[in-house]
Amino acid sequence: MNTKPQQFKRLKSTLVFDQLFEKGSSVKAFPLRLKYLRLNENDQLPTTVFTGFSVPKRLHKKATARNHLKRLMREVYRKYRTDFHTKESNYAFLFLYMSPEAMDYHQLERALLKLLKKFNDENT
Repeated sequence: MNTKPQQFKRLKSTLVFDQLFEKGSSVKAFPLRLKYLRLNENDQLPTTVFTGFSVPKRLHKKATARNHLKRLMREVYRKYRTDFHTKESNYAFLFLYMSPEAMDYHQLERALLKLLKKFNDENT
């Protein structure tokens, strides 16, 4: 059993972004899509999950609307992030909001729980 502590960091690397779109897998639960990629493991470092959140400008023109949706997605993810089965590997996650209509917190929470179930089913 792996007892390394799990760390959560923001996804910033353009190299990892490129790899996510080239080699990454995805799962969908309207209005969210999760792109994920298992990263190279390093036994010296604790298990790390890099996360990013995106709302396309073509769907939501106003920056305030995009920022509000990203804030909601971050909060829902923060609440459930330990439920993703990533204990033994490093991952990069990118959550994409794919609906032209704004959703509230509870709708995003239901969608993220569906994503969580699909991700865990594929990776266990």
